[in-house]
Amino acid sequence: MKTVLITGGTGLIGSTLRSLLKKKGYNYRLLSTRKKLSNTSDNTFYWNPANGEIDAAAFDDVDVIVHLAGSTVNQPWTKSGKESILQSRLQSTNLLKESLTSVKKIPLIITASATGIYPDLGDEWVDEDQTPDDDFLADVVVKWEKATLELSAYCDRLVTMRIGVVLSSRGGAFPLMAKATKYWVGSPFGKGDQYMSWIHATDVAEFIYFSINNEHVSGVYNTVAANPETNGDFMMELATAMDKPFFLPNIPQFLLKLVLGERANILLKGVRASNQKIASTGFEYRFPHIQKVFNHSKV
Repeated sequence: MKTVLITGGTGLIGSTLRSLLKKKGYNYRLLSTRKKLSNTSDNTFYWNPANGEIDAAAFDDVDVIVHLAGSTVNQPWTKSGKESILQSRLQSTNLLKESLTSVKKIPLIITASATGIYPDLGDEWVDEDQTPDDDFLADVVVKWEKATLELSAYCDRLVTMRIGVVLSSRGGAFPLMAKATKYWVGSPFGKGDQYMSWIHATDVAEFIYFSINNEHVSGVYNTVAANPETNGDFMMELATAMDKPFFLPNIPQFLLKLVLGERANILLKGVRASNQKIASTGFEYRFPHIQKVFNHSKV
């Protein structure tokens, strides 16, 4: 029975993964910044990446590390906010690296990354070899991946997931969009022609499980579904699924930038990420089409 150590295990992807591993009969452990939780739970170990603190016992007999930790990008992009977004990723990754220097090689390390590394090329498909963008999010991802690549010295296999927009009825952006549509205020952002390379949270967890059990999976993968939707089409299909009218005008770019500042790029920047590499591994999606997401979420 494999033992999986998870960072960021209480987030949307982490909690979905924990449920899956439990169902499959795997042991899992969590690295948590909440000391009280680590004192009351046998499978939770304390760490504090900002202070360089970690309970080394967390690594005992671990077969897989799944590194998902990182503060949300959906926070004010002030100087301190940007620093938090970047350092939460670098500090946690560097602490893992330092900890692994005194541990025997881990068979597999799986790390999170993001499709935010790519430029918005409109209708053009983007694969894993695409040159990174030069904006803030791309800069964070480039530095993040550079740090995680150094983990390859301490494992037999390293898998990096460039995750797209994660959909789930249990969290993330989807419940907010569904709620807005429910009350007839769902509208596309900006021109609405920017692509949303999405994936259901269940499929992210399933791909992690698939990677654990398939040794040919290695390297960087666009962890997205096969059918990206433009923001306008997504919102229209959501309204249709909810049997709601879709008549309001798009939310103008200038208004989003006025309210959110630079952070509006999260909503306005698109990428049509190709999933051909992940599909070539033989991985099968539980949610290959957006309509199945809508039906499952009972919108």
